[in-house]
Order: sequence, then C-alpha cells, then structure tokens
Amino acid sequence: MKNLIFAGIFFLTCAINAQYTTPGTGVVWNFNDLVDNSGGVVVTDPDNPTNGFIVNATVTVEEPDEILIITDIVVRIKQDFDIVFNSSKFTVDAPGQALFTAFNQSNEWGRIVIDDDAIVDLKNAKFTYGKGIRVAIDPTGSFIVDNCEFSYNFDNDSSPMYAAINLTEGFATIKNSTFLDNYYAAIASGANTSSTFIIENNYFEGNVTSNTNRPQINIGPCAAGDTSKIIGNTIIGNRLHTMAGGIGTSSLLSVSCAFLIQDNFIQDNRYGITLTGSNIYGKIIGNVLLDNNTEVNPMMGGSGINITNSASNVFAYISQNFILGHLWGITAVGNVPYLTHGPYLNLGNIDVEPDHPDYNIGMNFFRNNGNGGLLYDFYNNNPHDIMAQNNNWGVETQDFDNISTVVWHQPTDERFGLVTFMPPYIETYTVSGRVVAENEPLVGAQLNVEIGENVYSTTINSDGVFEFTAENNAFISITITCEGYYDYTNSFTIEDADVDLGDIVMIPIDPPTYTVSGRVVDENGPLSALLFVEIDGVVYTVTLESDGVFEFTAENNAFISITITCGGYHPQTISFTIEDDDVDLGDIVMIPFIPPTYTVSGRVVDENGPLQGANVHIIITQDYGTYDILFLTDETGIFEVADIIKNNATVTIKIDKIGYDSYENSFIVEDEDVTLGDILLTKIQFPAPQNFEMTYTYYKWDEWGMCAGDVVYGPTYCSTFQWEVPYLTETSAQLTGYNLYYYYTDVYYEGMEIPIDNVVLVAHTTNNYLQMEVGIIGLLWVTAVYTEPEGESVHSNYEFNDDLPISIDKSEIPSYSIVYNQQERAVEIFGIENIKSIAIYGLDGILLNSIDDCNNIIEMKNISQGVYIIKITTETGNIISDKIVVF
Repeated sequence: MKNLIFAGIFFLTCAINAQYTTPGTGVVWNFNDLVDNSGGVVVTDPDNPTNGFIVNATVTVEEPDEILIITDIVVRIKQDFDIVFNSSKFTVDAPGQALFTAFNQSNEWGRIVIDDDAIVDLKNAKFTYGKGIRVAIDPTGSFIVDNCEFSYNFDNDSSPMYAAINLTEGFATIKNSTFLDNYYAAIASGANTSSTFIIENNYFEGNVTSNTNRPQINIGPCAAGDTSKIIGNTIIGNRLHTMAGGIGTSSLLSVSCAFLIQDNFIQDNRYGITLTGSNIYGKIIGNVLLDNNTEVNPMMGGSGINITNSASNVFAYISQNFILGHLWGITAVGNVPYLTHGPYLNLGNIDVEPDHPDYNIGMNFFRNNGNGGLLYDFYNNNPHDIMAQNNNWGVETQDFDNISTVVWHQPTDERFGLVTFMPPYIETYTVSGRVVAENEPLVGAQLNVEIGENVYSTTINSDGVFEFTAENNAFISITITCEGYYDYTNSFTIEDADVDLGDIVMIPIDPPTYTVSGRVVDENGPLSALLFVEIDGVVYTVTLESDGVFEFTAENNAFISITITCGGYHPQTISFTIEDDDVDLGDIVMIPFIPPTYTVSGRVVDENGPLQGANVHIIITQDYGTYDILFLTDETGIFEVADIIKNNATVTIKIDKIGYDSYENSFIVEDEDVTLGDILLTKIQFPAPQNFEMTYTYYKWDEWGMCAGDVVYGPTYCSTFQWEVPYLTETSAQLTGYNLYYYYTDVYYEGMEIPIDNVVLVAHTTNNYLQMEVGIIGLLWVTAVYTEPEGESVHSNYEFNDDLPISIDKSEIPSYSIVYNQQERAVEIFGIENIKSIAIYGLDGILLNSIDDCNNIIEMKNISQGVYIIKITTETGNIISDKIVVF
C-alpha cells in the first residue's frame, strides 16, 4: 500500500513606509502631476524625458485621489520603494504599454499595494523586477487586470508566500495576461483569508524560479457562497524547477467555498492540479494535463490531479479531463495512515438521470500515468467509495480485468474505498466517405462493412455519402458494390483519429454502345442547326456545322429523343430506342416558316404642332443583322418603319433638331406594333455660342503692333478671342452679348471639374470678337447673355493654353543676373545700371507690382509662390524681360 502526502501552502504580509502622500482631495493625477507635486519623490527620467519617470521613495495615493494613466510611460522605481493605493483609485489604459520596472534590475523595487476599498483597473501594463502587487481590499473595492504582463518579480522574504499578484481579500479579475519567470507564484492568496477571483485566458510559464514547494497559481479559499474560477489558462513549467506545481487550491478556514477549474492547459510542472483543505467544493472540468512529473520522487508529487482531505469535507467533481504522462493520474488522499477521513470524489456517475445532482458524464481520458514500472491512473488512498464510470483508462482493452490493473482501491487495501469504474467510455471514431462516378454521387451503391467478427450492409444514400463509427484500434474492411461498376475494397485500422476516405471513385464496366447519325437539310441543302439529344432522361446539346451532319453514341436499350431547332424553321422531334444496332436517320428535312414583322411609328412635334426638319435616327438590332435608318420629317412630323422589324428586335430611336433638346429611347418589340404617339421636342431657351477660338501675338521688347485698335509696345501679348453667334431661330429670348470667363490651371483634361469660386469674368462684349492686351495661361470659354427672359447659356467649348513664349534680346545689354533672395523675400538685380523702373507681371499678363526710380531691389513679400515675368526699363530706354521663380 502506498500512502500519499503533499505539501501545504503559505502566505506573508509586509509593512509600508510612504515618503510622499497625495493630498486626499479627489485629485486625478498622472505621473507628470506627481513630478510637479511630490517634491522630488517622482522626477522626470533624464534618460527618457519624453515619457520616462523615476520614483525615489514610497508614494501613497490617499482616498479619494486617483492615478490615471492613459499614455505609454516607463516608470523606474528605486530599490524597496512602494506605490500604495489607500482606498483610492489606480487606472491604467495605455494605448501601447505602461511599464513599471526597477531603476536598476539588480535591485528590485517594492510593491504595488492595494488597500481597503481601492478600485484598480489595469490594462496594457507591465510590472517587472519588483516585488509584485499585494491586494487587500474589502468587498466595496475591485481589482481588474486585463492584457498585462508580470515578469521577473522577486521577493526573498524569510517566510515567503508572496507572488507577482498576491491576493489577501476581496474580489479580483485577472484575464488575458502573461506571467513569466517570477521568483515565487504568479498569483497567490492566503490559505486562511477569503479572496474570490476569476483567472481567465492567461499565459503562465516558468514561474517559481526559486524552485520551492508552491504552484504557479497558489490560491486560498473564496468568500462564503462564492465560486473562484480558473478558466482557459495555459500553465507551462520549467522542468529544471522540480518543486514548482501547476494549480494549487487550499482552504484552512471553516468557510464553505467553491472552485471551478476548467479548460486549462497544464504541462511540465511538479503536479497539475491539487485541491486541499476543508469545506471545499471543486469542479475540475475539461483540462488538458500533460507530463506534470518534474518531481521524480512519487511520494512527493507527480499527480495530474491530487485531492487531499484529512478532516472536514472536500468534494471534487472531475469530468472530461485529458491526463497524460504523470507519476499518478488522479490521487485521492485521506488522513493517512489511519484513513478515517478523506475527500469525496465523483469521476463519473451515469447510473442516475442527467438532471440528478450526482450525474457526471465522466469521459476523463488517462494515458501513460505511472511509476516504478506500474500504471496508476487512479489511486484511491481514501476510505470513501467513488463513482468513476464512463472514463477511458490507459489500457488497450477497456474491460474490468484490464482497468483493474490501473485503478488502485479496495481490492488493494480494505481501508480504501471501492471505485466503481464500469462501464468504461469506449472511444469511437467516425469512418466516412462519398461514393461517386464521373464526379457525381452514385445512387444505389451497396456498402458492406466488416469490423472484427461483426458484418453489416447498408445502401448508400442519394448524396453518395456514408458514415459509421468504430472503436479505436478496430480493424475494418469495407466493400462497395454497384451494378455496372467494378467492386471497391479497402482495409485499415482505426488509430486515434477519424478516417475520411474522401471521394471513392467507382470504375464503370463499359457496356456496348451504338452510333446514331443523320444530316439536317432543307430544300437547298445542309443546315447548321441545334440538336437537343435526351438519352434516358439526360439532355445533351449538339451544334451542327455547315455540313448539317451529326453523330453520337448511346448504350443498348437507351431511349433517345432528338429535337432539332433552326432559326426560321419549324422544330422537329424524333424518338426511338437503341436495339442492338446502329441507327442512321438519313436526311432530316426542316420546314421553313416566315416570321411576322411589326411596325414602329410616331410623330415629332413641338409646342406649336408637327415639327418639320427633325432628324429621326432609327437603329434596329435583331437576329438577322442591324438596320440603320434616317428620316427627315416633313410638315406632318410623322415617321414609320414597317416590314423589317422582327419579334424581340431591339429598337433605338434618336431625334434631334437645331435649337431643340434631343430625344432618345430604346425598347424591345414584343409580339405587337409599337406606336410612340407624339414625341415633344423642347426648344433650347438660351443657345450657347459655338466654335470658340483663342489666338495670341507676342511682341518682343524692340517690337510694336496693334491690339484692340491701339498701338502696343513689347514685350507684351495681344490675345484674340472669336466665336460663332448662337443658333437663334428657335428661341424667343433676346441676345444682348457675351461673357468671357477664365480659370487658372496648368493642366486640363476632358470632364475636369472647375470650381465656380475660382472662375474669373474677364470681359463682357456685344460682339462675337474680342481683342485684349493680355497673355493667358489656363482655361477660357464664352457664354451668351439674354433678356426677355433674362438668362445665360451654358459654356461654349473650352480653349486651354499651358505656356507663353518669352523672348529676350540681350545683344546690347551687358551680362546681368536676376536673383530671388528667399530669406529677404525680394528680387536682387546685378549688372544692370541706371534702372528707371521695374514691373512684375503674372503669367496671365496682369501687372502685380511696379516701382519707379528704384535701386536694384524690389520686394516680393505679398506675392505667392510661382513663375512671374520681370520687366526692367533703363534710363536709356532699354527694356529687359526675363522669368523669375518665387519659392
């Protein structure tokens, strides 16, 4: 007989000596505020002045103050100094990470101390190289940790039970966080204090680097009536730390509390899960426990799950766990060596109805758990009888004799309780597949399955799919048969996985086939027709070439129906059955028919009645080609097309006349004439000018010419604009003149959107001709202006100019330079003497600035960036023109 004993769990408290205390007036501060108010206790980190801080002494946040961190910061804390929250608030919600670490990694800082009814909400924070967080809050406070990291925290107190997070009372939620290589446990609470918690979806690895007897999660009792939950965590040990366990829960109080340990992955620890103490109810469900056997002495650990109770009640409900590679699978330990008390366990009870409180589906899986050459899936070192039905034990054959070799209970020692493990859970797997032929399900196939000595048959369903279950390690042979196909056979062994055979393609036994042939003709010879061939209910389409010949094969006794269609001919259908011979249908003569035609008509009118001289453009698209017909309406305004429009033809009608809005309509002719009735064209009220043109003449500095009736001297531009008078016959409005518009752009493309606010009205004229002493880069157009009623037409066509020539004659001018001084925002002129005047023009020819009797400098402070023309006139009458670039 083996009597199993496992180590206990311990806790410690610490004192706080604060050197700066917040005012307790309800301030909400960040660390910059602490720098401003702490008198040097908190200072800006000179190595990281942007978001770094140094804590030189203990900081206490007094009720009801709050430390609020919503930016990424780095806080370095000097050795042994704490941050204490005394009934106050501590909130971290950094966008990236708020880091709390030691000033020097070789000298750990103190703790984050949460006292009384403090409210703590930590998101995206990291705590490293310190002594962790101690939480002691009453029920009015709260402690929430989400997406944080705790690593390399260290406390070598002489009686340590500290952890990266040490819970002493109150309620805590710790989720989505990471705990790495902390000196003692990652999370701990006292065995003699009440602390209810939720530990969910966290990652633990390599904690308890001290290699002392404690688990990575080391939890004491919860508050009366509450349930503490450890759900969905990953807990990985370091196999060099042989004393570090996975999850440990205990209670040294008389308070009755509950634990839920569910869906955790626990690997490479001293043990997986241990539950010890008194007045505890624990549910251990759906956990995966692998190789928690770093303790090589089986009397000191190595259990996947250990439940220990030497006095008061401990109840454990254990279901649906996977327990692999331990020294012991599950151990239930009483008050050895007398075995008068022990825990109550339920590993599976299917003798009661599912709604009964004792019902447990079991389904725990045990594999390779043992030591000393023996397997120990379950060791009941406990006086109580235990139900352990519907589990899968670590033996090849799940029967009474084999399971008895891995379950240690009353037959081993009469002091042990009896374990009821029959019936076991027989692990089964699914075998599935689909039977197909020519990529389609094969209906009516027969499936024959042989499993050991059992044989059964079934017909494959209409989808071709089959599915059945078999026990693990079963040898299976299947045969699939179907008339007209070769048999399919396959044999295999179930090996811890479902078997999907995928598509099983049946190979047909080729039947004899015969040829069906013929030729489609009319009175003039072969036709290119379309054949619909139906063979035993399946329809195929065949398109004949110009020789009209067709040929295909079919099996004997097949019923065949052939329907032949050809545009302009009556369809024909021929039906027959293949009877052991080829079938030659010879010439199949198609009978033509004359399809009906339909008429499309209408009348074009304006507000005064029928409209003469309208252009009617009719486009007819049909099977036999496209017709394009043009009409010019007479005094009746009527148009009509007859005798050529077939059914289902698409007809498009476009009507236009100068001075009127155009009309367009498309429709399909469907078994009747189409009468469009009166089509009203509306006169254009304000016709636009047509064929707008722009030309310009450039006069150099030593040239002259005429522009707009005046003599002009170079350098200058003379631009000429001209256009055609609008078509005015069909409008009653009176034309009064034209507006010339300009918009500056150095790039123009068709469809470009022109912002109205930037359009310039250049000139208004009553003529269709305009001349101006100006050179323009950009876009121009003209509109017509009307009265009776008043209005303005849409724009004419656009004219676009993207450059202007600048010709400079320097033959009689000594070498000079013109420089733009960006710093002074001025133009400086070198090499030109006796300057009389300087003028600055835009590229559109508009004068922007001029100075008379000046020196060689002209300011450009109120001119935007761009290219400009500078014109310099000397006392001797010389004129120099050049480009300058302002930037």
